[in-house]
Amino acid sequence: MRKYFNTKKRIVAGVLSVAILAATAGIAAAYFTAGGTGTGSATVGSSTPWTVSQTGSSGGPLLPNGATSDVTLTFTVTNGGTSAQSYNSLASNVDSSSTFITTGPNKTAVTGCLAAWFTATKGTPSVAAGTPVAVGGNFTETVVVDMPVNGTNQDLCQATTPNINLVVS
Repeated sequence: MRKYFNTKKRIVAGVLSVAILAATAGIAAAYFTAGGTGTGSATVGSSTPWTVSQTGSSGGPLLPNGATSDVTLTFTVTNGGTSAQSYNSLASNVDSSSTFITTGPNKTAVTGCLAAWFTATKGTPSVAAGTPVAVGGNFTETVVVDMPVNGTNQDLCQATTPNINLVVS
């Protein structure tokens, strides 16, 4: 009889062990699920103005109706921003105060020397509009300055240095 009792105890102990394991496993696996939403934000930067510098000049000096006296200016346009950026267009012009050319860093007007007596024709840039330029990267553009004939005494322009603008937008 003793043998039967031991076997019965073992069966009960085994069944209880399985029941406890199943109950414990059931508790560990019971949970709810839910969703949720959170909001964060990120700041978007902005473009940085290009740095435009005259880096060369050839030809000249400018003379009235002097087709062989054109001056070619070379400009370097540099991306000083913190990411690649591109430009939409380039334009060149003779800087003026009202109708007179300006000279020097202070843009001093030269009374009697008309901006209309000069042309500033841009060339083909080394990087096309719409093409991204890397941070710190640059491209070049040339501007040909001319003093075409106009049938007027242009003595007031002698020995001046007209300011020429290259506008990047």
